[in-house]
Amino acid sequence: LVGVSQALIIPSAQTLSMQDVPEHMAGAAGGVAQTGQRVFTAIGIAIVTGAYFSVTALHGHQTAMVVAAALIAVLMLSSILAAVYSARRTQPQPT
Repeated sequence: LVGVSQALIIPSAQTLSMQDVPEHMAGAAGGVAQTGQRVFTAIGIAIVTGAYFSVTALHGHQTAMVVAAALIAVLMLSSILAAVYSARRTQPQPT
């Protein structure tokens, strides 16, 4: 299910993020985008894993799973809100 979701979302998101990049900057922009994706994925994994193991030590596996799932939901909601804010801010202004 996750793989199918990623296959539907990632290509269009990458296309949208590169559509306004000048052709001569496309390689650099793609590199920055891929690097950002990898770095923030690693940060997200570190945050959720750290929270999971911290809570497991104090309250057990079941509580840790709930906390990890809630943290993932918060991170996803934050990403959605940032995307909506960014899309509204970058709308072309009438001339």
